[in-house]
Amino acid sequence: MNEEGELIPAEEDPIDEEELKELLKPKFQKHIYPDSVVFMRGEDDYIRGFAKRLPASQNIKWDVENLERRLRRYNECNDIELFIAANNAPDLGLPNAKKYMLPLTRFFQENKTEIFEVDFDGNQFEIFESMRVYVERNGRSYNYLSSVKTLNNKREEHLTQEESDAIKE
Repeated sequence: MNEEGELIPAEEDPIDEEELKELLKPKFQKHIYPDSVVFMRGEDDYIRGFAKRLPASQNIKWDVENLERRLRRYNECNDIELFIAANNAPDLGLPNAKKYMLPLTRFFQENKTEIFEVDFDGNQFEIFESMRVYVERNGRSYNYLSSVKTLNNKREEHLTQEESDAIKE
């Protein structure tokens, strides 16, 4: 406080540029990080078809231009060729090596996260069923969901119906 009783702000030590960069650098927050992730692979045409079937009122961000931009960006950032380019680089392992962009799955692999990859072929029932089995692999959470017996009965009914439809064709 000064003589008039007003608070005087404390003077802070100056921070050099390197220290400031370190302070502002993102920190890995393990306490909110998942133990596993589900990675769904699919054809762009399936997503395009899904977007076309949406009613106009729900189709806010899936217009053709926006969707194509998103698909292009996603494919650029997750192409499997990114692994090949990085692994075949002549300066691989050297201290001044170029930093290559790698697919998103690499981030999870580096942080020892289980990745469950699902091929999204359009059969939603089987896809959701396999994801359910994966999510419940360490035990089922009972948060007002259908019982396992009910789910298994529904699955059996669905498979029986699918089989009878296949026979009719």
